[in-house]
Amino acid sequence: MENKQKIYKKVVIIIFLLVIIIASFKGKGSIVSWGGIHDGGVGAPKNSGYIDVASTDYAFAALRKDGSIRAWGDSRHGGGGKKETDKGYKVPTDKGYIKIFANSETFTAIKKDGSVISWGRKAFGGGKAPTDKGYVNIFSTSSAFAALREDGSISVWGNENYGDRRAPRDKGYVNIFST
Repeated sequence: MENKQKIYKKVVIIIFLLVIIIASFKGKGSIVSWGGIHDGGVGAPKNSGYIDVASTDYAFAALRKDGSIRAWGDSRHGGGGKKETDKGYKVPTDKGYIKIFANSETFTAIKKDGSVISWGRKAFGGGKAPTDKGYVNIFSTSSAFAALREDGSISVWGNENYGDRRAPRDKGYVNIFST
């Protein structure tokens, strides 16, 4: 029985399938990825302490316990972009994030104060997140995001044909559902 317990501690907690790319959590919040070398199959962080992973079609973003984010894979899909000139593609370098979300080509993260940031393909919301605070949850379609505020109002951004238009302008919403 003791041997089984040791084995179960090393069992993969979460697996994300991404075309031919896979990443999984190991014990102590470490991550392993394999598959296409340009699309997130290599480049996973080597350290531990990760609590969440999200994936676009060709990239991954992982959230650490300290609220920092590490992304890898195709930069056009949110996996890279480190220079200031990479507007919309630049992965956040600050801390304080509590959850990460993704659509097919862009990541969004939310902070404790309810502020949000997006990075990845601009047409899918990269660099277009709302700049105010008070958001409590984020939802996504394949190409757009919707954010729910504390007051029940909704903000949307991304591809206008897939959710970034005709959002309600009133308040009082408690949840959002997306396809």
